[in-house]
Amino acid sequence: MIPKELSELSVDELKTKEKGLKVVVGIYIGTLTFMSACGLYLTIQQGFNVFTVLPLAFLPIFVGFLG
Repeated sequence: MIPKELSELSVDELKTKEKGLKVVVGIYIGTLTFMSACGLYLTIQQGFNVFTVLPLAFLPIFVGFLG
């Protein structure tokens, strides 16, 4: 399916798209928070590891959602 440009969508379609994006961003924020908490816990328990930097690796995607 080819996505339409936002200027071509009706008001109802835009509201539906906005609701969907809010849900996706909320889930993503929750996932980043969980990953950060796990990374912090593992860093305290075992020292520096890959799970410490994983939330930082996914942070640009979140910044893309905001922009």
